[in-house]
Amino acid sequence: MIKLLLLVAQVSGEASESFVQFERWVKMILRMVLAFALKRFREHHFPLKLV
Repeated sequence: MIKLLLLVAQVSGEASESFVQFERWVKMILRMVLAFALKRFREHHFPLKLV
């Protein structure tokens, strides 16, 4: 996964516009992963849905 990201980063780095799009894509993926991790963490540790 990391190698794939580095490869895409190298390709995107050739054009600054593509790099900006790549950066947005990475941020979106990170937010999705973080949200998923938080959801799983809450479900695991707080089965009573404490908010």
